[in-house]
Amino acid sequence: MMKPLEITKAEYLEGYRLLVWFNDGALKVVDLAGYLHKPHLAPLREEGNIRRFQLDLGTIIWDDEIDLAPEFLYNIAVDTLRPGDRSQWEWGEPYSAALLEPKLEDLAPA
Repeated sequence: MMKPLEITKAEYLEGYRLLVWFNDGALKVVDLAGYLHKPHLAPLREEGNIRRFQLDLGTIIWDDEIDLAPEFLYNIAVDTLRPGDRSQWEWGEPYSAALLEPKLEDLAPA
């Protein structure tokens, strides 16, 4: 039986993007900009509100009012780092989407 998907860690990046770690080992960049037109996410449009999140029961919440399912965040992610890719990313360096793109050799069938 598969374990339910959970968020284990999250960091604010920029704009409406978060760097999110999942319990399956995936590290994903989630961009919420395209979803902020939804009424229940309207508070996140205000300056700085996107940064005021916390983890609770395996998901991200904002002020105990807004929470998004880990499966939703996982599926809308714009970039992914798999566990083996992390060694190529230097922590402390500026965020670069190019470092998160899968390599062609990783996509080729084995």
